[in-house]
Amino acid sequence: MDNKKFVGIPFEHNGRDFNGVDCIGLVELYLNEHGINLVAQDGKEINKEWYLENPKRLLQGVKRRGNKIDFNKRSKFDIAVFEFRGIASHIGVMVNRNEFLHNFEERKSGISNINRWKNKLAGLYRIGDK
Repeated sequence: MDNKKFVGIPFEHNGRDFNGVDCIGLVELYLNEHGINLVAQDGKEINKEWYLENPKRLLQGVKRRGNKIDFNKRSKFDIAVFEFRGIASHIGVMVNRNEFLHNFEERKSGISNINRWKNKLAGLYRIGDK
């Protein structure tokens, strides 16, 4: 499947389809399109400042669904979690060994080099046996 399909999707808080996604929605959309069932939500409302109310929420959710892996063993479909100001508040998905797909508020989705983001990386997680 072509990764270009996932580049340029507009940011939309709580968005979960090609019309608009947030970072969690983008990871979920990408994995689901590749046959990996990921339910990223925890069933609770995701307001715009969720990371201030529960700074451990994202990391707890990812840990429930996947196993942490060593950076040197990373591969396509692994989930990358990033910290800003000590809070795990951003997520992306590896599209190959060196690049990951993600998006930010006010920006469209895109692909970045993981090595350029390594200093913000809180961990890499593998979902299931992919």
